[in-house]
Amino acid sequence: MSIVAAFVTGAAGALGIMSAVGDEEKAAPTPERLFEGTSSPVEPAVEEEPPPTLTAEDFTIELKILSKRCFGSAGCNLTYTIDPVYLGAESLDDVSATVTYEVLGGDSGPQINSFTLDSDVITYQEKEFISTPSSSTELTVEVTDVF
Repeated sequence: MSIVAAFVTGAAGALGIMSAVGDEEKAAPTPERLFEGTSSPVEPAVEEEPPPTLTAEDFTIELKILSKRCFGSAGCNLTYTIDPVYLGAESLDDVSATVTYEVLGGDSGPQINSFTLDSDVITYQEKEFISTPSSSTELTVEVTDVF
């Protein structure tokens, strides 16, 4: 009987060792379990280049007179449009900005307006109006700010 008891005790001990080994294997992390409870593995951050910093020098604007109606010594009323041009070398992809400009030469001083830039699409008023002191007055335009 002592041989049988030793065998049973040895078998039970062996089963305990097997059970302990089995528990360790269950607790050990596997590649599938490393991210258990998270939505996805952590990706390395991709550094994106910041959009270019635009300045007033990056733009020029041409004025195009659409109509001109003069009243002798009382001056003229003009309808004009702008033709904004980007002079910068940087790509305008993913860039949004507002460009402010002044039209000089009108009766009432500088006329301030702006246009918007969204990537490569420029949006502005198609027609603007200004009065000049005489028919010989030349209008000029200057970009003043970009934000």
